[in-house]
Amino acid sequence: MAFFDKNSLRTILTTETDADSPGSEELLSQLRENFEALLIILLGEGTSSTVDSVSGDTLTDTAPGFTVDEHNGRTLVITSGTAIGNMYTIDDTTTTTLVCTGDNLETDGVATDDTYMIFYKLKGTVGGHSHDDIDSATVTLADNQVTEAKLGSIYRTLLSTDYGEVYTGQPSVAAGGPTVVATYPVYVPEGVTTVDVRIKGYSNIHNDTVTSTATLGGQSSGTATHNDDFVYDTATAITVSGSGWQTLTVSMTEGSASTAYFLGIILVGY
Repeated sequence: MAFFDKNSLRTILTTETDADSPGSEELLSQLRENFEALLIILLGEGTSSTVDSVSGDTLTDTAPGFTVDEHNGRTLVITSGTAIGNMYTIDDTTTTTLVCTGDNLETDGVATDDTYMIFYKLKGTVGGHSHDDIDSATVTLADNQVTEAKLGSIYRTLLSTDYGEVYTGQPSVAAGGPTVVATYPVYVPEGVTTVDVRIKGYSNIHNDTVTSTATLGGQSSGTATHNDDFVYDTATAITVSGSGWQTLTVSMTEGSASTAYFLGIILVGY
């Protein structure tokens, strides 16, 4: 029977499991093969190779050409030989070696010419798995990963490599009226030091001037002007200090005898 082969996956027949079918080696082997095939399909990293040599906690294999540290935290599974089925956590990766600190692969029987596979984390993953080798329940977001900002009652992207609109509405500034001020709570993730702000305003008189300013955590963007083009102004950077919830304030003033509209704001943190 095949071992660790995703092509061994097949359905279990009713003739193998009905009352007239006693437990058999064929049935139990197929259940095992199905389990192994599903592990490969769902969590297989894609590396399947042969051991060149093993010494203590270190497996050497020159064929795959690993990238330094690429498999750290993943699971090494031995798929042939005396230690078949053994699983080890990979703690360090060099271009030719996998190091499983605290385990003795050699003593366990892992030997030259044994085959192995690398899986996304199988051992110790009790908090959720995101299929990219990160435990989703304990993940710490880094710069340029997606997190959320709350503006009013709408959640949108705050951190992104592309601009994304985070708030759209149409509060208006009447001709000759006072400045309109809107405030929203915004969550600034740890590590973000700058937030680019773009504001979209509109005046119903061509080339009339609408002036807007955004303030986040007490730091203001530059003043932007708008007319009737329905587009966002050029990004203006706000330097933020500290992470956590901060207050975003948007103010807009009509410059002449028309009605101005605040249509949207974009935030990009980095």
